[in-house]
Amino acid sequence: MESTTDMPGKERNGIYIEMAKAIANLSYQGVYLVDIATDRFIYISDHPLLRYGPSEKDMYHVGMNYFFNLVPNSEKDIIANASNAIIRSFREMPMEFKHQLSIHLNFHIISGGQQLMVCHKLQMLDFDADGNPGMVLGMVSPSVHSDEMRIMAGIRGTDYLYTYTSQERGWVPLVVTHLSAEELTMLRLSMQGYSMDEIGAMMFKSVDTIKFYRRQVFLKLNVKNITEAIAYAIHYCLI
Repeated sequence: MESTTDMPGKERNGIYIEMAKAIANLSYQGVYLVDIATDRFIYISDHPLLRYGPSEKDMYHVGMNYFFNLVPNSEKDIIANASNAIIRSFREMPMEFKHQLSIHLNFHIISGGQQLMVCHKLQMLDFDADGNPGMVLGMVSPSVHSDEMRIMAGIRGTDYLYTYTSQERGWVPLVVTHLSAEELTMLRLSMQGYSMDEIGAMMFKSVDTIKFYRRQVFLKLNVKNITEAIAYAIHYCLI
């Protein structure tokens, strides 16, 4: 299969734009694409958390600085330092990890005189022969945190999960609750909208067993319902 980085620019961008549109339609989240080479948007979905006044033409021209300009001054230096730390770590990372890397940026934005905590989830989509990323997919949603900003990086399929600390200007391991294979399967199927009866049938378990898995997950994650459990698991790269 031809690598997208080898395709002509318009063809490559068209493939990613169609993919981003589908994700936006299915997830109901704000979705955007950034071309690393130009640091410009090539797609921005029509979502309230992505539209704060400038015209669509201006947004495409400004690129990622559009979000940075909405950040309170007290958080700008932290984001800039964390971005530099991400770039340094990324250069030294094995290629197989680069494909699985997920970055979560939780920060405040100011719009209309009000402050709101949002979460931007970033995933690299393609790479050149030297391992440099060509396109970044971003998804934005209200943050599950409501207090201080948090920046995390995780590698799916591994135990690597780190948080950036402004005090040390570097990454420290983040300890999160681990779930069993059965609990994770139950969460993934719940996320896809299956009922407990359907999940039980697919996992070859009784409904009472599925209910037990749910209760265990709620206790481990300190959440109240399946919606909060799924949000927690996604946020901390558990699923």
